[in-house]
Amino acid sequence: MDMDLERFLIEFQDHLAPRLDTYEQAIYLYIFRHSRLLGQSEVVIGFKSARRRMALGIGKAGTPMAEGRLREKLVSLQSKGCVQILATERTGTRVQLMLPSEIPGVVPPV
Repeated sequence: MDMDLERFLIEFQDHLAPRLDTYEQAIYLYIFRHSRLLGQSEVVIGFKSARRRMALGIGKAGTPMAEGRLREKLVSLQSKGCVQILATERTGTRVQLMLPSEIPGVVPPV
């Protein structure tokens, strides 16, 4: 897949990010970086360890996102059409990320 990074960033920042909270944005971009940016439509991510490399929480300064919060936000991203949780595997969760232009109603037609 030929990634048009400029188009993605514009569509993400202008259309998708305003619909997501800060945690959802961090998770979405983390999945993007490990899947679509590398030309893969889906990826297995071990969220238990990945949460330490995503974003720091607002509770205790400098601490990673709680595991329960990450799972809650992943389900929220799925309900918003941003990702599809495909399976739980031994090494992590198989996820398919949708680009902003692939999510119905996010990017207005030109």
